Amino acid sequence: MDVRPFAPSDLAACQTLIPSLSPAENYFVMEHEGAILGCGGYQLTSPSEAMLHGCAIHPTWRHQGLGRYGLMFLLKQISNLGPIGYVHVLADASEIEFFLANGFRGNPSEGSRVQLTKRLTVCP
Repeated sequence: MDVRPFAPSDLAACQTLIPSLSPAENYFVMEHEGAILGCGGYQLTSPSEAMLHGCAIHPTWRHQGLGRYGLMFLLKQISNLGPIGYVHVLADASEIEFFLANGFRGNPSEGSRVQLTKRLTVCP
């Protein structure tokens, strides 16, 4: 499996995973043998914060650790940018448990789309 930058030719395949997809500047795809397994990206919203845009895995490939792998890849990319303190995601009801299990916090009772936040920490 490879993770590579999003290309315009990936749009249709990624929109099957995220119908409302509008790729951010920093968008990536997970690919295996020419098939796109997942996609996701981020956008800096301030000098110290970022917002995830999509973090989706094709249903056939879910529950195999690829979602976590993709999320950790994005968080690593964000942390490489410098002192980013917080990463936010606007999660659908079906995604909330995944993000909570991966260290994001928020109030899931707020509705079907909830903003969750993860504090990025740097180890000395």
